Amino acid sequence: MILGRHQDRHEDDKKKKYEKEIQLEMRRAAMLKRSDAKIARCHLQVKQREICKKEKLLHAQKLIDLKQKEIEVTHRLAAELSLHEEIKRALKLSRVKSFTRSLPDCVIKEARLRLIEKKVNLEARQAKLTKLLHQEETQQVKLQQAEQEKKKRNLRVDLQRQLMDNHQRIQEKRNKEKEQDRKMIEQTMRKIQEEDARIKRKKDNDMILQREEMIAFLAAKDAWEKKYKKALKDEDERISRTIAEKEAQQKKLLDMKTEFREMRETAIDKMTKKLLDNARRQKAIAERKAEDEAIDAAFTRYLIKEQEKNVEKQRKHDNECRARKGCNVDNTSEQGICKHVRNCSIVYQQLLADKLPESICGYSGIDPIVCCPISQTIEITHTEVMRPLKVDSSRGSLARAKCAEAAEAVYGLVFRPALDSRPVNGSRCALNARKLIVGGIKADPREFPHMAAIGFTDPKSRAISWSCGGSLISAKIVLTVAQCAWNNYWGNATWVRVGDLNLVQTNDDAMPQDIRIAERIKHPEYKTRTVYNDIAILRLEKEATYNAWVRPACLPIDLPDIGTDNKAVASGWGLVDWFGDTRSDNLLKVTLKLVDHATCNASFWEDSSNTKLPLGIVDKWQICAGEVGRDTCQGDSGGPLVIFNKDHDCMYNIIGITSFGRSCGSNIPGVYTRVYYYIPWIERVAWPEYFSDDESKITFLT
Repeated sequence: MILGRHQDRHEDDKKKKYEKEIQLEMRRAAMLKRSDAKIARCHLQVKQREICKKEKLLHAQKLIDLKQKEIEVTHRLAAELSLHEEIKRALKLSRVKSFTRSLPDCVIKEARLRLIEKKVNLEARQAKLTKLLHQEETQQVKLQQAEQEKKKRNLRVDLQRQLMDNHQRIQEKRNKEKEQDRKMIEQTMRKIQEEDARIKRKKDNDMILQREEMIAFLAAKDAWEKKYKKALKDEDERISRTIAEKEAQQKKLLDMKTEFREMRETAIDKMTKKLLDNARRQKAIAERKAEDEAIDAAFTRYLIKEQEKNVEKQRKHDNECRARKGCNVDNTSEQGICKHVRNCSIVYQQLLADKLPESICGYSGIDPIVCCPISQTIEITHTEVMRPLKVDSSRGSLARAKCAEAAEAVYGLVFRPALDSRPVNGSRCALNARKLIVGGIKADPREFPHMAAIGFTDPKSRAISWSCGGSLISAKIVLTVAQCAWNNYWGNATWVRVGDLNLVQTNDDAMPQDIRIAERIKHPEYKTRTVYNDIAILRLEKEATYNAWVRPACLPIDLPDIGTDNKAVASGWGLVDWFGDTRSDNLLKVTLKLVDHATCNASFWEDSSNTKLPLGIVDKWQICAGEVGRDTCQGDSGGPLVIFNKDHDCMYNIIGITSFGRSCGSNIPGVYTRVYYYIPWIERVAWPEYFSDDESKITFLT
């Protein structure tokens, strides 16, 4: 049966194939007929277009001939009209001449009559010519119409003859195609009959083969069924054994899980008990530690208060001693006053030169109280009772005194690493040696205690943005650049932070103090369109508390103000990526090479035509510093450029304030405002209470 179905399907496919071939032949014949008809139509259209073109040419030629005739008639009429005009002019001339010559009236009348007669004859001739022209045109039109009608009849006859010929050819072609189709169909039918006979013979042969194959297939099927039944029986036995083994394994696994669960519960109970015991012990240890820390803190506060009381008693005692009696300087007759060694510059200089004083009044903690000459005594203390004292009014004397006062803050109560942890009076200096850094790195804790961050309050979010730097030069005065006193977006600078190392972290070994700004004073000659006189003073609402993290820096009072090794240190929270906008939260430091005036001016020569540098770099107002890869950046505006102070240990001199630069870390140096030039203005604005009405004199308070 399967083979029979296959043969029937094969025969059907062949029949369909023959039918498709016949359909294709018939379509091909129809396409040939359509193409012949289309070709005939195209020939007719071409002939019709040629006839139309010929007719148009003939019509155009006739129009040209008519135009030429019209032109000739017009010329004749124009000649006659010109003759008529000449006659008119002759009459006018004859009329004019009649005034000069007296002609007989008969002559004049005869001439007039002749002219009138000529005029009438001309008009008659003109009318006759016009009539003849009209008749000729009418005759031409009739002739043209007759010719056109004749051509149309001839063309119609030709077209009918061509159509009859085409129709006859098409009919003959159709008859031929029909005959060919009939012959093709007869051939196809003969092929189909032959194929049917062949298929029938093959079908009979296939049926015989199929019967034999079916007998063999049934025998093989019986053998396979017997084998399959045997395999099924074996598989059932194997599955039964496997099920029994799995049941035994599951029972064993269940027993093991039960045992493991009991063991885990026991272990959890033991661990829970152990953790609870550890938690109790840790809690007890923490409580004891907190109690010990509280006791230590209370004891430390007590020791600090006691030490402060002792220091205050010692100071009062020293002041009473100074008030009661003086002393002799180095066992000579020169009178002096007992003073702290830091407040006596001459003795302090001798100590730096390894010369010990012979006259010692006593000790303040570990610092000696020495006999200081009266002529060298300049003491500045803040008290509410102000007694004016006229002293040396030379340039920078007040800045020198303020530096000495700030140097006292280097020493105070410090904790030394010992078992008793008792505070003693010692140095708070974080610098072990006067060593310059050689790259932009993080600053050490307490390394730059004068460093200040200047903050602006966002008018929308009220958040503080620390965008500028500054330097603490006294308890309430911060020195910066004028451009940091006010910002186009945030407005006035509002806050100053001192004593910080990382502006974000709180565990950075720092003791920051945030103080609100009370007054902003720019240099009177500063103009925003230039970069000259870029300096300002910020007065704080309250004094900063001096400690190991907060201490003022000194101002340069002597020349040369830039030191001798041609290097200086810059610090700030500025940009750290020379080609990006990555701002550092850490206080950074870098050693910069000072650049001479000529080299710096040449670097900014292109900007000299700019309104910001109309005079170029002015040496007495500005300092240049920097080299490739080392520079202060936009975030450091107002930050200090410092060198070590030669008179006081652990103190800096602010020789410059970061003003501007072209690009961070480039080979073009940065420009700093030179502080030395502005010392008189700084003294007068920062400490006006020390100046009397006479500007040439300074009044110190004792």
